[in-house]
Amino acid sequence: MVRWEQIKGLPVVSLVEGKEVGKVDSLVVDPDAKSVMWVRIHAGGLLGERRLVPVSQIHAIGEHAVTIERESDAQLQTEVPGAEELAKAKRPVLGNKVLTETGQHL
Repeated sequence: MVRWEQIKGLPVVSLVEGKEVGKVDSLVVDPDAKSVMWVRIHAGGLLGERRLVPVSQIHAIGEHAVTIERESDAQLQTEVPGAEELAKAKRPVLGNKVLTETGQHL
């Protein structure tokens, strides 16, 4: 399992185009599905755009980069139905205590 601290800020590189698409900015969690649904990346400097990559489109997570198949796998946040609402919901997950269904602290 990869820890958040290991991927935050890593470049996201497309294999087909061979270029950096952006850097890992945050994770978008769907609380109903109880899982990470998208990796949000930031591209283009201070006022750049936010893009989302579905977790299913992540090719690999390495020590120095996250790879995706194509640049088009990273969609604008506004183009992904439901994702923008989840990303803006400000439901902090990272850094909070987590309990299992049996009450065990993780």
